[in-house]
Amino acid sequence: MVQRVRRHGHLAVDLALQTLLVGLFLVSGVVAPGAGQPPPALTVVLAAAQIGPLLLRRRAPVTVLVVVASAAGWHVLAGMPRTVGYLPALLALHTAAGHPRAVVRWGLCGVVSVALAATSLPRYGVTQGGLLALVVVAVAWLSGVERGHQARRRAALAAEATGLRLERRLAREERAAARQRERLARHLHDTLAHSITVMVVQTEALRVTGDLDPAGRDRVERVLGAGRSALTEIRHAVAALEHPAGPRAPADLAARLRDLGEAGLRIDGTPPRALADLPEPLRAVAYRLVAEAATNALRHDGPGTRVTVDVDRDGNRIRLSVRSERPAAAGPAPPTAPTGSGYGLRSLAADLAARGGDLRWGPVAPGRWQVTATVPASAAGEPVTAGGGRCPGRGR
Repeated sequence: MVQRVRRHGHLAVDLALQTLLVGLFLVSGVVAPGAGQPPPALTVVLAAAQIGPLLLRRRAPVTVLVVVASAAGWHVLAGMPRTVGYLPALLALHTAAGHPRAVVRWGLCGVVSVALAATSLPRYGVTQGGLLALVVVAVAWLSGVERGHQARRRAALAAEATGLRLERRLAREERAAARQRERLARHLHDTLAHSITVMVVQTEALRVTGDLDPAGRDRVERVLGAGRSALTEIRHAVAALEHPAGPRAPADLAARLRDLGEAGLRIDGTPPRALADLPEPLRAVAYRLVAEAATNALRHDGPGTRVTVDVDRDGNRIRLSVRSERPAAAGPAPPTAPTGSGYGLRSLAADLAARGGDLRWGPVAPGRWQVTATVPASAAGEPVTAGGGRCPGRGR
């Protein structure tokens, strides 16, 4: 709104100057026929070439200066009777002198100033035509230089003020996010950590006091190991919420897969080794994806489920797929859960979408499930604003 008002104000000022200059040229006799003056048609053409382009002096100051100064010089050499004819050239010179480029500000404007003073010598003499003209032209030139300097200084101050306002807003948002992370960390610690601690303590009591056979004692040990590992992960998650440092690949992926294998999951190959060549930010997401998909496979399909991890590069695309196959002896697959109900996969889908990729999951055959992530290799290092595809299928 302010720029629109300012633009309209500039237009009004320029139109008023145009009207004033036309009136001065008519009243002073610059365009009136007389002895020793150029023909009326040429006078009108030269006057129009001096006054007309001034409407564009803010948009094209260099072009306007060259046109107006040339017309003024020709008008003087042709016999312009009044020095008021210099006013259009002085206005064009004043505007161009505020140009941000030094070659225009000092080079072109200096040449035009000398040329205007030189063209007045034959008609008005050394004192009025040379020195006086040079002083007048220099005043218009240097005042334009100073005006441009002040305008650039004001623009720099405005940009600096805008940057400071942006920094203050970002600082407020960061403080709000930090308070939210702190509340989330406290809630996570006060609820989930306490509940798991109670489970671990009760399981340890069962191990000490219960009459367990070796198989039962082994199951209890696994439960205790999983509980202690969960408490460690909660502490790490709380620390990450308090001091976020960006996505990081979990170092315990192999241990987590080993725990899942001991619980009955069959894992083909060594996924951490297969993912080692991926770019670091994408590797962190890939580790999370493998851990999430493997955990979902064991939870939904039970012991004996086979999991296979594949990484393919197709041009500039990286494709990571995790396939799970339910054992035939386990019976029919459980009913499909509602679409998008799994928080883990939806969170991974958002991370991949931020890098221009997408995540899709769903059944590919009876008893077989596949999670597929696709991301551009060039976008793996820096998040970009891009929408990932919808993630069809159940959220496990």
